[in-house]
Amino acid sequence: MTADVASVADVVRDRWAWARRAQTELRDKLAGLADPDGVADIAHVLLVGNTQVGKTTLLLWMLGVTQPQELKEADRVLRAGQGEARSATAAPIRYCWSGDADTWLLVHGRSRQRKWLAADEMLERLASFRSPNGGGSTWQVGDPPLEIGLPGCLAGAESRDNLRVLDVPGLYASDEREQAIARRIITRAAPSMSLIVFVVLANHPPALLQPEITENPHLQAWRDDPDRFRIVLTSTLNQASISKELMSTFREVPPDSRVIVDYLRDHVLEQLGDSTASGIDPDRLRHILFPVEIGKSLENLDPDYLALVGEANNALLTELRETLTRESSEDERYLSVASLEHRIESLIHSRQAAREASLTALNAAYETARDDTESAERQLRKATELWDQANAAMRAAADGAAALKSRSLRNNRPKKPAMRTEENQECQKDEKKALFDAAAELWYFWRQGAVPDTFPRVLPPGFESRLSVHYDELVDCRGECDHRPLFRVLRSVNGPDYCYAKMTKALTATQTWAVAQMVAHVAPAVNDTKAHLERALEQVARARSVLDFRREELARAATAWTDADTAAERERERENTDLETAHAAVSIYAWHNQDYVRAQLHRAGKSPSEERLLLVLAALRAVYDLDRIRERG
Repeated sequence: MTADVASVADVVRDRWAWARRAQTELRDKLAGLADPDGVADIAHVLLVGNTQVGKTTLLLWMLGVTQPQELKEADRVLRAGQGEARSATAAPIRYCWSGDADTWLLVHGRSRQRKWLAADEMLERLASFRSPNGGGSTWQVGDPPLEIGLPGCLAGAESRDNLRVLDVPGLYASDEREQAIARRIITRAAPSMSLIVFVVLANHPPALLQPEITENPHLQAWRDDPDRFRIVLTSTLNQASISKELMSTFREVPPDSRVIVDYLRDHVLEQLGDSTASGIDPDRLRHILFPVEIGKSLENLDPDYLALVGEANNALLTELRETLTRESSEDERYLSVASLEHRIESLIHSRQAAREASLTALNAAYETARDDTESAERQLRKATELWDQANAAMRAAADGAAALKSRSLRNNRPKKPAMRTEENQECQKDEKKALFDAAAELWYFWRQGAVPDTFPRVLPPGFESRLSVHYDELVDCRGECDHRPLFRVLRSVNGPDYCYAKMTKALTATQTWAVAQMVAHVAPAVNDTKAHLERALEQVARARSVLDFRREELARAATAWTDADTAAERERERENTDLETAHAAVSIYAWHNQDYVRAQLHRAGKSPSEERLLLVLAALRAVYDLDRIRERG
C-alpha cells in the first residue's frame, strides 16, 4: 500500500502535469512565437537592461547575497576575469542555489548535466563561454540558458527561495554578439515570460527610449501593458538632488519608510516625464517603479543618510523580491496563460504594423526608383537630342570650313601697267586693293551660303592692313628698278619687268594666304563646335550610365517588394493560424485539464478508499486551477 500511496502522492505533488502538456502543445503550434527553446521551463521572469547598471548584483541580492564580502566573492567568480567596465553576462543565465554550502553548480547544454565546481573551477568554466580574446560570447542562440547555482556560504542571514529569473547580456553591450544574443533571447522567450524587468540607471531614464526597447515589440509593450513590467532604477539614492532634499526635509523627524518610498517613486515618475511615460496612467506606472540602491553604491552612502533611507530601500527591495518570487513561480507561469493570447496578439499586430510599414517603404522605394528611372530616360533622350544637334552643327561647321578652304580669290588683277618704275608702284597699290576686294567678295558670298551662325560675320580684324603688309613683304619693292637700259647698266639695277614678275608671284601667294587666314579665322568656331559635340557625347554616356544604374535599382526595388509581399502573404497565413491558436489557448488548457480530471476520476473509481480521496482532490484542484486561469482572462 505504501508504494501505491506514493504513486498517488506523485500525482498529487505534480499539480501542473496537465498544464505542462497543454503548454507543450501550444509551443509546438505557435512555432517561433512562444518560447521555441523552452526557456520558460527554466525561468518565468526576464531581466533586461544595459551593462554596468547592476542587473546581476540586483538578482544576487534578490536571491539573498546581500553582504559586501559575499557579493564581492560572487562578483569575482561570475566576472570570470572580466574587468569592472566590462559586462559580466556573456550568455543568458538563471541564478539559483547549488544546494551545497561550498560548491558552485553549473548546468548547461542540452543534456542539462549538473556539475558541482569549486569557485576557481567555476570561474574558468565561465571564462570558456567567452571568445579567446576575452570579449564576445561563444554561447549559441538556441542552446538552453546556463544555470548557475551559488554555494550556500554566500547567503545572508535570510536565506531566500530560488527565483526563476533569467539574466541576459546587456542590450547595449559593447560586444555586438552579446547584443545579438540579448535581442534573440528576448524575441524567442519574452512572449512566455510572466514578467519583464527593466534595470536602468536612475540618472538615465531615457534608456527606455532607446531603439533597442522602442523598436522591439516585446519590450515597447511596457507602455501599453505596464502591469507585466517592472522598472528598477539603480543608484537612485546616490543622486545629489534626492539626498539633499531628503536630508533637509526629514533629518530632524525621520518619517515612516513608506513616506520616503512614495517620495522616491514620485521623484522618479517626474524624472521619466512626458517624453518617456506619456499616455500611461501615473498610478499604474508608480507601482511598477523601484528606485533602489544596491551593492557598492549602497555601501558608500553617508551613514546618517543611510540611516534615514535604509529602511525605505529595504522595503522597495523586499517588495521587488516578493514580486519576483510570485511571478517566477510555476503557478504563475500557468495561471498567466490567459494573458498569452493578448501578448501573442499584440506581438502579431506589432509585426503586422512593422511589416506593413516595411512594405510601404519598399513600395515607396520602388516608386522612387521608377520615377528616377523615368527621369533618367528623359535625361538620356534630352542628351541624345542635344548630341544630334551638336553633331549636325559639327557637320555644318566642317562643311562650311571645307567650303571656305576650297575657294579661291577671284582674279581681278589690274591691267598690266607700262613698264615704268612709278607705274609699277602704283600698280602694287591697285593690286593690294583688288586682293582685299576679292577676299571681301569671297567672304561675303561664302557667308551667304549654308554657314553656321556660330562662324564670324566679318573678316579677321586688321585683315586689309595685314594683307597689304604680307603682299609688300613678298614683293619687296625698293623703288630702284629703271625702264631705261643705259641707266640699268650704269646703276646695276633690274628693269620693271623683273619687278612685275615678283608682283605676279606675290599676288598668287597672297591669294592663297588670304584664304588660309579666313580658314584660320573660322577654325575656333569649328573647334568650339567640336568641343560642344564631345561634351554632348560625354553627357549621353553619363546619362546612359545613370539610366543603367537606375534600371538596376528599379529591378532590385521591384524584386525586394515582390519578395517581401510574397513573404508577407505567407506570414499573414501563418499569423492567422497563430492567432487562432492563441485565441484557443485557454481552450487547449481546458481540454488537457478535462482529460486529466477524467483520468484521475477514472483511476479513483478503481482505487482503494485511502487513494480515492487523494485522486478526487487532485481532480478538484485541477478544476479549481482551470477556473483561476479563466478568471485571469
